Amino acid sequence: IVMYIEWRDTMVPQGAVSLYPQIESLLSTGAIYIHGRDHRYRPLLILNMERLMRHKLGVDDCINLICF
Repeated sequence: IVMYIEWRDTMVPQGAVSLYPQIESLLSTGAIYIHGRDHRYRPLLILNMERLMRHKLGVDDCINLICF
């Protein structure tokens, strides 16, 4: 838990909402989205690798999308 808190504080110091201005345009690409739930009602995170490759998103962009 301590490692997660340290990671979160370095990646998203002001919370997930602070990432929105950086990734607003990336969300509209459809490369990553939440769609439905599994049998335990956990949200399903969909990564469309074709769109990720087409838009040439960098590692930092992908990490920001997932953190958001």
